[in-house]
Amino acid sequence: ALIDNRCVSFAIRLIAWLGLLLHTPLAERVRGGRAFLLASNFSANYYHWIADCLGRLAAAPEVLTDPDMRFVVPAPLQPFQVETLAWLGISLDRVVQVAPDEVAEFGEVTVVHHRKDGGCTDAATWQWLRGQLTIPSLSAEPVPARRLYLRRSAGAAMRRLLNEPEVEGICREFGFESVETGGLTVSQQRDLFSEAAMVVAPVGASLTNLLFTPSGARTILF
Repeated sequence: ALIDNRCVSFAIRLIAWLGLLLHTPLAERVRGGRAFLLASNFSANYYHWIADCLGRLAAAPEVLTDPDMRFVVPAPLQPFQVETLAWLGISLDRVVQVAPDEVAEFGEVTVVHHRKDGGCTDAATWQWLRGQLTIPSLSAEPVPARRLYLRRSAGAAMRRLLNEPEVEGICREFGFESVETGGLTVSQQRDLFSEAAMVVAPVGASLTNLLFTPSGARTILF
């Protein structure tokens, strides 16, 4: 029994050591200067990138014009992340991409808490984002008339409509066009939603684009 206990103790210590080894960063980078954290646990998701990551900039917009400020993001960057960073004037030479197995060290890091009002991103943050991510019109815009039904992407693992063909058929009767936003750039999504008078959709990240809809647009949400 004594030998067995020693074996168990050794096995536990070995497992703990292996766990520590597996979680040790494979690469470490030390760089001075100042940085702003633009990352969350769900940064690769379109909604969470816009609301939770870029939304933090609303609390400290002065960092956008600070030429010495670097912006820490998860690696690898998605195309929509690169696109929206460019809209905010953040060029890739000011971006530090950090992989899950990597540590980057700075002299000073600014970290902003999620901009929440209860369970949702607060209205002031959405207003700031809308002002930063849309292009002011130089002339009167036509009255929005498009009706959009937003499909969940084929790879979505949850919140799928079991009878989506039936729902799409009903929407089509009332002049709706079916859209899957996953294959569109952010610019294309912005232009599409800026013309929308009504949006019908199950809950999903594509609804982030309501940010771009004109005042008075209506939404039916499943």
